[in-house]
Amino acid sequence: MVNPRLSWLEQNKPQPKHIRNYYSIPLKEFEKKAMSHDVEFTDSIYAGDAYIIKDVVDPKLLYEIRKKVLEWAKTREPGYQAMVEGAKDFYQVINEETSKKYSIQPVRTSYFFFRWNDDPAKIFSATNHIWSLVKAFGGFGYDAYLHNTPKDGIVDRAQLAHYPPGVGMIPRHSDPFHNQKLILGLYLSEYGKDFTEGGIYFVDKDDKDVLLEPEIQPGDAVIAYSTITHGVAKIDPHKTPDWATIGGRWFLGLYSNDSNEKKERITGHIVK
Repeated sequence: MVNPRLSWLEQNKPQPKHIRNYYSIPLKEFEKKAMSHDVEFTDSIYAGDAYIIKDVVDPKLLYEIRKKVLEWAKTREPGYQAMVEGAKDFYQVINEETSKKYSIQPVRTSYFFFRWNDDPAKIFSATNHIWSLVKAFGGFGYDAYLHNTPKDGIVDRAQLAHYPPGVGMIPRHSDPFHNQKLILGLYLSEYGKDFTEGGIYFVDKDDKDVLLEPEIQPGDAVIAYSTITHGVAKIDPHKTPDWATIGGRWFLGLYSNDSNEKKERITGHIVK
């Protein structure tokens, strides 16, 4: 079901590039606003407001997911898997040198999972509702892409990402909006405990970074319109890089991507 207000805004106003403000709201409130295509909320999102949605997933469940993913990774070697028919789940260690191969140049360890596999850590069952609400808000329908495989051109891909202390980061970038109007991530780490510097930020109209990480608790989600410039400031830059630690920043990103079966894929891009 189309979000009529969002469609009108996209046709008549430039897409937001900068954050205007940020707010915290309960999951139930977001649920109501997303499913009803609330006009005031839609206007707020399109004006550049970001939202921290509180208590989306029990942190204990998220930590159990992380434990299962790390156990899963012990049984295989890191490597890349294109989003083609039959693609397997995979993980990558992307360091400062290899990050240059990617459109948004992240430095992190990323664990990727697809719906058509066996969901070894039960990520999809834990996140289906919040992800479906974001899809519904964008006008794609609550059940969009659930049964897609790469031949359909658009696929859901979940990413558990670890940003190690001393090195983990993403430069300023913008994400595609054509498959999913909002960026969506769940947080497993606590600012001030698991790390003390860095984290997610959005860029305001004065070209200043607005750091949201201190306001986020494990189990919360963050949403914002996908074209707003954002990044991850280096995690604990004063520390010696440590890729082996479980410390640092952990994040569960949920995004509907153009598959590698699609010609002229649209991906995120660096913003200078």
